[in-house]
Amino acid sequence: FESMLIPGRAVAYVVKQKKPTVMVRSDSGRDVQFVSEGMIVTSRLIEGEFPAYEKLIPDSYPFEVTVPKAKLVEALDHLKPLRKDSITPVRLGFFQKAVTLEIFSQELGSGSVDVDLVAPYEGDALTIGFNPDFLRDCITSSGACDNVTIEFLDPMKPALIRDADEPSGSAVLRVLMPVRLVN
Repeated sequence: FESMLIPGRAVAYVVKQKKPTVMVRSDSGRDVQFVSEGMIVTSRLIEGEFPAYEKLIPDSYPFEVTVPKAKLVEALDHLKPLRKDSITPVRLGFFQKAVTLEIFSQELGSGSVDVDLVAPYEGDALTIGFNPDFLRDCITSSGACDNVTIEFLDPMKPALIRDADEPSGSAVLRVLMPVRLVN
């Protein structure tokens, strides 16, 4: 089976139809068709190789925190009105017993919310910035678990987000790139 890159929109549309589907690659090799009863969806393939995401994920993360998923989403939603635009980062300050989410905006002011950790954080106090929409998507895309685990190296390296209830080897991994924070 030869690998191919299919645009996410095409896959999402086909999955949304909830019909048994056969995938066929065109003779030219540049298109793919999804064929099911009463439907044919054709999509152009993305040229190139899938990014080597394995290189982004370190073998181990020295720091990890486990946070109640619902409370973290609630905190992000609480801070949303303070965002001037979609690129205003949320700052996550990790402390021994809590993570503090903060948003700063010159026009709208600032706000912060503390979320208690499930287990104590055993590292130095650290602040990492993320795009709040991407962070929320990572958290809410997890299954029916109650807690999420965020693993990290330092403020400029990718963080790993997974369901806390699943063993780390079998969990769906979500890699989230931090944003540079300006003081």
